[in-house]
Amino acid sequence: MVWYEASLDLWEIIDIIADDLIGDAAWEEGDVTWDTTTKTGENARRVVHHIADDIYVSLIQVNTARRAGSQSYYAKGLIVVISDAWAANEPSGNIQLTFVPFEADSTSAIDADLADFQIVHKLFTSADGFALVGVPPVNALDIYQSNFLVVVERAASKIYVDGYTNFYILVQGNFLKIQFNQYSCGANLFGQVVKWWKYTRALHLQHQTEPAWEEAYNAFKSIADGKAYFMKPVLHNDVEGKTPWLQPEFWIAIDSSKANLADDDEIAMPAPSTKSYQVTLKQSPDSALYIWYAIIKTEA
Repeated sequence: MVWYEASLDLWEIIDIIADDLIGDAAWEEGDVTWDTTTKTGENARRVVHHIADDIYVSLIQVNTARRAGSQSYYAKGLIVVISDAWAANEPSGNIQLTFVPFEADSTSAIDADLADFQIVHKLFTSADGFALVGVPPVNALDIYQSNFLVVVERAASKIYVDGYTNFYILVQGNFLKIQFNQYSCGANLFGQVVKWWKYTRALHLQHQTEPAWEEAYNAFKSIADGKAYFMKPVLHNDVEGKTPWLQPEFWIAIDSSKANLADDDEIAMPAPSTKSYQVTLKQSPDSALYIWYAIIKTEA
């Protein structure tokens, strides 16, 4: 497991995630032709393969404007793809993807070039995936800038044997969400419609709202003993919240109503666990809204 706090281009972050994963024996390079050498269009990309589960996770830098249907929103960002096969140098078999827009404008002439556009970020990687929070740099020439949270986690154990994969994807941001879910965003990719999805239950369902997942008891700090109290979220295999399959390890939700945990606070789990979470209450250049989450920083 590794924790990073830095400012890097998105393609560099993609390389770090991919290299860290394939540095573990559970993963391997998915396709050596997928690299970040060319940074134009959607050419900066990496794919990793989880050997035992036979699942491919692909990360693609979107350095071209993808438009939200006929709306006046165009965005660049990240696409996360998960598939259970690989053929002809691209995802194959059952495929799901989600778009993570963070740099946008009202026309396709987005100023930012993601080849050289450093994202202030916090990143956790381990053999079970990664958790990433990023904030783009201030760019007055693009009028919509969003922060973002991306989690790809493999469940080491599930609540029950459900017959589905061990993976899920969580995506959040404080801006540019609904616009990029209500409409398809540009050309299909690998035969799939490109949209923003908050919750992807890998190769089973994609959904935007609770109770497909439940942030059941969000974290807050007691004014009596100074400790944080929370319950881990619950992920479901249906959109009605009737089939819990996992309480994830990579993130927890923060209580926005009490708002007494601050950005960069650390929440340490009780001994003997050495697991800790870092609160990431990030704003973005074009929105004062927060994303109310903490991501894992250390694990036992």
